[in-house]
Amino acid sequence: MNKIENALWQDYNDADERLNELTPESKEYGVALEEKDKIRKELIEVGQIKEETKIKMSQIDSENTREKHRNLISLGTFGVTTIVSLIGLFVTLDFDREHTVTSSMGKGILNGFIPKFNKR
Repeated sequence: MNKIENALWQDYNDADERLNELTPESKEYGVALEEKDKIRKELIEVGQIKEETKIKMSQIDSENTREKHRNLISLGTFGVTTIVSLIGLFVTLDFDREHTVTSSMGKGILNGFIPKFNKR
């Protein structure tokens, strides 16, 4: 893109030099002026394209960053809930002398982990 922009600037400067050499009453002056205007419009379009590209790239970067944060939050949430569930399970497996679960919360945790095959 820079090569195109540099070439357009060179053409624009050349057209400007030609305009300085010509008299405003001549036909060549009108043609050179139209050529300079066309080159200026192309330079404006190139500038707009560059700005739009920068904006789109920044949008893509922000979307990537947002997606990474979402994934990290999901992974952290999964990890924390898994760890808490495992700790609850192992704490619940603390049996007293009669081999019963020590708390009603522990019974609920065990019921969640142990499948019920013969329940009617």
